[in-house]
Amino acid sequence: MRYYLQERKVYLVYTLYISKYNNTTRTQIWVRVELLVDIYLNFSISVGGNMVRRIRHGHVKNMPDNYCEYIIDTERDLDDIPKYGIAIGSKAILNNRVYLLFDNNKWKYVYSSSRDLRKEYFHKIYDGFLQGNITEQYLNDSLLTIPIDLFKNTSFKCIELDNATEVESGFLNECKCEELIIPNVTSLPAYTFKDCSNLRFIKIDNVESIGEECFSNSGLEEFPNMYSITSLPTKCFSDCNNITTASSELVLTIGLMTFLNCKNLSSINFPNATSIGDLAFAGCDSLKDVSLPNVTSMGDDVFSNCIGLIEISLPSATNIGGYTFEYCTCLVDVSIPNVTNIGTHTFNNCKSLINVNLDNATSIGFGSFNRCTSLTDISLPNAATIRDYAFNNCSSLITINLPNATSISNSAFGYCGNLTDISLPNATSIGNNAFGYCAAMTDISLPNATSIGDYTFDHCTSLTNISLPNATSIGSNAFVTCASLTEVHLPSVTSIGGYAFYNCTSLINVNLTNATSIGNKAFYLCKNLINISLPNVTSIGNSVFGGCNSLTDIYLPNAQNTYTGAPWGAVNATIHYECEFNEDGIPLELLEEEQEGD
Repeated sequence: MRYYLQERKVYLVYTLYISKYNNTTRTQIWVRVELLVDIYLNFSISVGGNMVRRIRHGHVKNMPDNYCEYIIDTERDLDDIPKYGIAIGSKAILNNRVYLLFDNNKWKYVYSSSRDLRKEYFHKIYDGFLQGNITEQYLNDSLLTIPIDLFKNTSFKCIELDNATEVESGFLNECKCEELIIPNVTSLPAYTFKDCSNLRFIKIDNVESIGEECFSNSGLEEFPNMYSITSLPTKCFSDCNNITTASSELVLTIGLMTFLNCKNLSSINFPNATSIGDLAFAGCDSLKDVSLPNVTSMGDDVFSNCIGLIEISLPSATNIGGYTFEYCTCLVDVSIPNVTNIGTHTFNNCKSLINVNLDNATSIGFGSFNRCTSLTDISLPNAATIRDYAFNNCSSLITINLPNATSISNSAFGYCGNLTDISLPNATSIGNNAFGYCAAMTDISLPNATSIGDYTFDHCTSLTNISLPNATSIGSNAFVTCASLTEVHLPSVTSIGGYAFYNCTSLINVNLTNATSIGNKAFYLCKNLINISLPNVTSIGNSVFGGCNSLTDIYLPNAQNTYTGAPWGAVNATIHYECEFNEDGIPLELLEEEQEGD
């Protein structure tokens, strides 16, 4: 069987056999008939070299088992056609009409016409046959709309529909078409070519609008030329794993998940695009070459999990959404000089990131650089706010320069085990665990900090000096296990939380000139603490000095009956009540002893 296509008409050339009575031999014989049949039942029949224009009647009997085509009598009921050897999709011809056998074993009228055909006008197409829920209007000369399931279960490799101006979504459902040419179609509805895994190439030069998921999970190998499209809608090319490049000078907006999981997409160039939606290029494993010079705004997860991306420059971007480059594990260089806001987890787990240019960023979001384990230094000259976990677990980070940062949130630099050089001259608020487990940090100066949160310097085991001249409150466990800390001078602190200096085993001298309240076990296990002056304290918690076996003197300003719980675990200490202190908070009694010793 052979197939031809002219415009939107399908023609079949096939051989069938008609039982005829031979008057010479007086026997019933089979006559081989070559038919050229179009959808309107226009055909020529060659029988023994003679050309016959039309057969209105005739009856095929006892057809070979492997043949399924019938020409039947006018009076025959279609439902009575023998089913022996007949397959779903078989054709029957009655009164110049073609019928198809459907899976409910019912014959349905499909086409009719009386046009003559000229074989020389036909264009060959590949093997396959037309089947589906098709009505008369679909394939005539005035057809402008291509309906759903028109080519369902066909094997055509190339389909060209020159006159069509509209297509219905799914007209290629379950079709093996590899090349589609619809040059005059202006609109593609949502899901039009979704899951058309065999479709490799499409020509849609005049299309003006595209619906969501139009090409999703199709087999397209090339990003189509679309000369009027300025916006790519949601999931338009998602899961198109054969596309390697995408480029358009007309596109201004790239929608949500437009190229999501295009595993082989390696290069994108949208020079005039200004806006990119969430997850637009997420999961594009092979993406390396990115040109988006005019993009100003990007949604969440735009390039997340682009594991092949090495560098990116977005010179015009001013706003970056959350998770934008999350898990871009090969990303080394980033330049987004005009961005002002870095969203949540923007560079989370970018384990190869080394160079960052975010000079105008004013806000660094939650977990923005979390686990950027290759990052060694960071300078953000205009950043005012550092959110929770912003640089948490940046294990190679050595230097941070945040000259205008005023707020350092919880765990902002937690577990930065190599951090040594810190510049935060304007920070006023330091959150919980902000520098927890920064084991290499030896000193820190926070001249404008007024509050230190819980666990802020937890396990900063190399910390020897701290300068907090304006801090008024120290949170619980703030310096727990700062094993190298030898001296603390906190002239403005009024409140010290529980366990604040717990297990600071090297701490010798503490001057808390203005402290009025000390929480439970604040100096517990400070085994080398010798003396402590508390000239303004009015409240002391339980076991504040428990395990401070070297503590010999505690100087307090008020009478013995003012305090409860003495000696607060300091079993070897002498408590000096009603002491007088100089302006620096040092007991006069202690100064006199030192002078006598001299």
